[in-house]
Amino acid sequence: MSKELSDLPETTYYSERDTWIVAVLWASIIFCSAAAIYITFLQMSILLLVSQELLFLGVVALCFSILRSTYYTMKADELFVRSGPFKWSIPYLEIENVVPERNLWSTAAPSSDRLHITHTSSKAGSYISPEKKEAFMIDLAGRCPDLRLDGLRLIRVNEHEANIEDD
Repeated sequence: MSKELSDLPETTYYSERDTWIVAVLWASIIFCSAAAIYITFLQMSILLLVSQELLFLGVVALCFSILRSTYYTMKADELFVRSGPFKWSIPYLEIENVVPERNLWSTAAPSSDRLHITHTSSKAGSYISPEKKEAFMIDLAGRCPDLRLDGLRLIRVNEHEANIEDD
């Protein structure tokens, strides 16, 4: 990574959220909280009670953390992705392309309007949904010297294309 790229400041992009996904997460939080309260009044073994309480409270914690902590940070040499308790990094040099997609795969993107990042460390790639997609793409293009912005996509520039552009 060149010194110029490593001097770029870290930039964090928060996730776009579809209203219906937020509603499902909040409904899950409310339902599991109510169920956890309800089962405390049932007569059952302490082991069963504790295991069910932990399950419900775990779902509440997971949903709340996804609502509260889904963001993407561009660091010196990698894109850091966080969605609730899940986090991973994608080195810029491993990114093959970034294309907009609309789908409902369960990912670190609480919106169906997503960016699919194809990278060498994952066969499936990663889906993210930054609120400011255009600014995100421009910023990412500036940090990935082998990628070029092509409309709403980032594509890898092969050596032949790079030589043509230099001429």
